[in-house]
Amino acid sequence: MKKYLRKNRACYLGAVVFVLISTVFAVVLQFFKGDVLDCALAGDGRTTLRYAALLIIFILGEVLFYYLYRRSGDRFSVGCLRLLKHDIFAAILRQDYVAYKARPQGEYIARYTNEADTIRARYFQMLPLFWEILLKIVFVSVALFLLDWRIALITLALLTTPLYIPKLIERRLQKATDEYLKSVEDALARVNDWLNGFEIIKNFSVERHILSRFDASNDLSMDKLLRDTALGAAAQLITTLISYLSYFVVLAAATWLVLAGEFTAGNFFVAIGMIDQLSYPLISLAEIIRQLIAIKPTCAAIERFVSRSDSGANLSGGEKKRICLARALLRDTDVLILDEPLANLDEGTAQKIEELILSISGKLLLVVSHQFSPEKLSRFDGVIYLGK
Repeated sequence: MKKYLRKNRACYLGAVVFVLISTVFAVVLQFFKGDVLDCALAGDGRTTLRYAALLIIFILGEVLFYYLYRRSGDRFSVGCLRLLKHDIFAAILRQDYVAYKARPQGEYIARYTNEADTIRARYFQMLPLFWEILLKIVFVSVALFLLDWRIALITLALLTTPLYIPKLIERRLQKATDEYLKSVEDALARVNDWLNGFEIIKNFSVERHILSRFDASNDLSMDKLLRDTALGAAAQLITTLISYLSYFVVLAAATWLVLAGEFTAGNFFVAIGMIDQLSYPLISLAEIIRQLIAIKPTCAAIERFVSRSDSGANLSGGEKKRICLARALLRDTDVLILDEPLANLDEGTAQKIEELILSISGKLLLVVSHQFSPEKLSRFDGVIYLGK
């Protein structure tokens, strides 16, 4: 997947920069909220209005740069998906006919549609979102330390606990996602086979039988999907419960600081706002990690599919033709038969191959071709034309 990130790095870096600026605006405006409250309680109307104006400016800045972040993130994920689908389709076309027929057609369709779109949703879209959440966590944490180091330590100690949950069930997450995608491949392969045999189905009136088999295949896929989503829901439930528990603990600590006279009303307001800014990102980060962990096997499988090379599966027709010719020439045989040696070659390469063929000596050379340059045919000992 690294090459897709590399080719779309401009949009990726743009998204990171925009979300960085948006996060700075979001964190700073939390302090302005506290200043507005403290000044209002103190009866300082002019200063209150000044802070309120700054608050509005920072809100507009946060919204604007967040919009730019979303646009850059979408361009990044769509750009990666475009290249991925190109590579998947190119990998299918590079296969020879025997290798192509060895797999059900539905499997190719599943890779091009379902698996590619799943990778976009669970990998490409998650990467900019990961930076959005991570930057917010970092900046809010720093802001909390600036506000009060005790509140910061309590908050980070409690709210980071949910991040470990996805790692604890990593294998189950990967297995559930892999099983679901495999069941979709199998279902699509069966559907494709049934549709290819539509005429036979109608001629023998076996619609009910085929529909029954489809229901069984479809039910299996949906059961796998439910298991995948159930694991995600369970992980998110635990994460949310821990986060809310942490929220009330921090709220109690901030209340104690107010009663002890160490916090103003504005400080309390800022602290609660910062906790809100931090709790959701931490819950989201746990979900992002879950998605990235679950999609790893699928990404690896797609990478193997589009980059296979021990068997020459990633070579074009012309490249395969030239390799076959080179192998034939390396074998020291008395008779050499070349069947369409110029097929799938560009004009320049075809002329070089023609000259190479005509330079062969000391062998009985039989060339079957309908593309050989007419002006060079006289250099053969004999030419036989076959036609209707």
